[in-house]
Amino acid sequence: MRGGRCAVPGTGCGLIRWPRNGGSADSPGNWQDTESKVEHMENEAVVDTLYSILSLSLPALSKFALCLHKQHRHFSPLIGKIAHLVDVKLDSIQDIRILSVLMISVSDVISQSFQDRLLQKAEQLLGGEVHFNYAKRIVQFLQLIKLSYPPLLEKCNKIFLKNTSHLDLDNISLIFGLYEQLGFDNAEFRLIAKQLLSQSIDDYHEPEAFAKLFFVLGPMAGSKVKERMVSVLHRHLDSYHVLQLIHPLEMYFILYLFSVLNYDPPANEEFFESCIQHLTSNLSCFETHHLVLLGYILAVAGYFPAALIKTVFDVSFLSRLDAQLEVLSDTLKQRVRSRLMKLNRAVCLECPEFHIPWFHEQYFQHVLCKGISRINPLRQHVHRLLAEILGGSHYARVSVLTPYYYVIDFECILDKNKKPLSYMSQNILLDDLRGTHLRHDIKDEERKALPQGAHRIALEFLDSKAFSKDSRHLKGEPAVKKRHLEILGYRVIQIPHFEWNSMVLSTKPEQLEYLRKRLYETQ
Repeated sequence: MRGGRCAVPGTGCGLIRWPRNGGSADSPGNWQDTESKVEHMENEAVVDTLYSILSLSLPALSKFALCLHKQHRHFSPLIGKIAHLVDVKLDSIQDIRILSVLMISVSDVISQSFQDRLLQKAEQLLGGEVHFNYAKRIVQFLQLIKLSYPPLLEKCNKIFLKNTSHLDLDNISLIFGLYEQLGFDNAEFRLIAKQLLSQSIDDYHEPEAFAKLFFVLGPMAGSKVKERMVSVLHRHLDSYHVLQLIHPLEMYFILYLFSVLNYDPPANEEFFESCIQHLTSNLSCFETHHLVLLGYILAVAGYFPAALIKTVFDVSFLSRLDAQLEVLSDTLKQRVRSRLMKLNRAVCLECPEFHIPWFHEQYFQHVLCKGISRINPLRQHVHRLLAEILGGSHYARVSVLTPYYYVIDFECILDKNKKPLSYMSQNILLDDLRGTHLRHDIKDEERKALPQGAHRIALEFLDSKAFSKDSRHLKGEPAVKKRHLEILGYRVIQIPHFEWNSMVLSTKPEQLEYLRKRLYETQ
């Protein structure tokens, strides 16, 4: 065939135009026209066409192969013929752009030996200046053949890092997905991606883009970046519909931020309930351990969907979870077990109607309560202040372990007349506390019924970790702890670090007056 038209029998769509002498096979118009016609061609017609284009240049062949790949003709006879041509001409290919396109196009029909030759050729051509997209295609090829090949991945990663102007949200999301499937991770790429996405948070306010941003940036963002994401989400959430958040895992990360950072979205209940309805209809999208994490973040926000709770606390589910935990990393394993415990505690305290048993006694005894914790200088100092206010050290307890294993900094009991009740069994001299260890043994904690009108007070000192970064906004977990302690019958006094460490409370008399007011204030 010389330049002009090539009749394609059986297509029902006429002719495919090929470039005439002097024309360009790379012309976008030519190849867009070709692609639209290839979509409607039968395999026999495509094979006939192949024999008419065998004399085309490698650039033209790569373009045609890409058209076929986009039409999902991965196993057609034509792809096999193209693979044979590439095999024959591989040594003459010196353009990584052409090679990368052909590699993707023939990835489904190549032999092991041909695959090895392609990898070697790609490694050879990736030296020097290489366009971002060509390196991306090489990584996509590795994903298609399900092969993690470090030499090529490292070279492609260096190209990505040299071309940060191409690292927009879509490309970062794609590359992270490819890396995850290939079991490849690079700290420098992760850091650059985090920096770039953090700088452009305000640019991604459309629902689909913002959901993708949460999905990619959320897991690696620090508290300050999460605060900014929540702020952007707050500004635009009124215009979002839950179904616009695409995928259940993306919705999970959005709920995670609202829950853990303790922010209410606009139309709070309606938003959470819509998300819950969508998520509980798609529980099969989640890995076993992800359902535990989902249950936890919803519990922090105060939501306990029956379908999810019954699934997580089913005996067969817990057996599958135990099996999955065996293959998870130690860090993730510890996090999942901790979240399961906290979810178990929250359900027992807030939803007794589910009749879920508390089954984490042994977990605490072997993991969290291995006997001792040191009384730090701040607690020693505050204990002395409380003793002075209440009339003796036996009126306050330090590092108290509650039912369901919350540890509170200080506990005291006031009767109906706001007079302190004594803990005679804990009549420990303050001087004896210095440098000693106290055991947290729940068996020794006898919670006797209080006299009528008396109530327990939990005094909690909150450090900077309890608040959003550079903010006085309380995070989700300290808020949940307060909620649960109140269910257990405590009046909870939370003392923020920025109040206790302020200049206003720099002297002992001022600290005494502050604590006295907080203890005796009307609930």
